[in-house]
Formats: sequence, structure tokens, C-alpha cells
Amino acid sequence: MGMKRYGRKLARASGHPRALRRGLVTDLLNHEKIVTTEARARDVRSQAEKMVTLGKDGGLRARRQALTFIFSKKVTEKVFGELAERYKERPGGYTRVVKLGPRLGDGAHIGECLQEGRRRAPDGMSVLYIVAHASAPNSQVQRPLQALIRQYQDHVRRFAVVLDTGGFV
Repeated sequence: MGMKRYGRKLARASGHPRALRRGLVTDLLNHEKIVTTEARARDVRSQAEKMVTLGKDGGLRARRQALTFIFSKKVTEKVFGELAERYKERPGGYTRVVKLGPRLGDGAHIGECLQEGRRRAPDGMSVLYIVAHASAPNSQVQRPLQALIRQYQDHVRRFAVVLDTGGFV
């Protein structure tokens, strides 16, 4: 009979869940926000909090432990510098998961994993992120964009629109 393993399986085989978890934690600590399924977001939250706790410790042993888990040296420096300073008085609860609803394609429950106390948009502006396919004609992007702006302009006084084409411009 096999032994119970730590963590969720995340619908992956062998070492893939660990690599997925490491990648998501690295991205969360770097960008301070990720959007993924709720199960993955809950799983990533605990690991990210452990990395921030290691950053608050600040010793050589903690730094080496963080380097074995986080993919990027730059992100590790951020954890031991900026994030450790930000959370030095906080005893825990550095991240939270916000439910966003079902995904359109397959109905999977989507959640957003956020770092607490992260920087906001300048001057109290709300940021409206819109993802568009780079090869879509301009009219296919503009019509839904105008509808979204009309929908949210009543709720927010000032907002900035960021059009994300996935890096394919």
C-alpha cells in the first residue's frame, strides 16, 4: 500500500505537480497576482506564504531553501528584500484567493491569488484588464472594449484600460 503524499495531485503525473506548483509560486511572488483554477490557487497560497516566511527569516539557510523552490534568483531577491520588508510586522496571511466564477471553455472554477498589500493603480485608478487575441481584427476588439467601459464607468470614477495581447503585437 502506497504512502500518502503531500499536496494535491493537480491532475498531473509524477513530478509535474511539483514543477507546476513551483512555477505558479514563482509567478505569484514576481507579479503579486495570478489567475488560475481555485484548487491550484489554494495549493499555491500555502507554498507562497512559506516562501515569504523564509524571506522574513533572512538567514543563509532560509535563502538556500527558497532558492531550491523558486525558479528565479531575481524573484528570490524580491522575496528577501521587498516582500520581507513589507510583511515584517504581519504574522501570516500574506496571500488570499478571490473566486472569479466559472471559466467559459470548460466551466472550471477560476480563482485569483493575490499578495496582500500589493501596489495599486496610481491615484486611486482602477485597472481594467482586457485580453484580446493578437490576430483579431481591430473592430472585434473595440466593440467589446467599448461595452466593458460603458458597463464599468458607473462603478468607477477613473480607470485605465490595459489591452493585453499576450505579447504578440
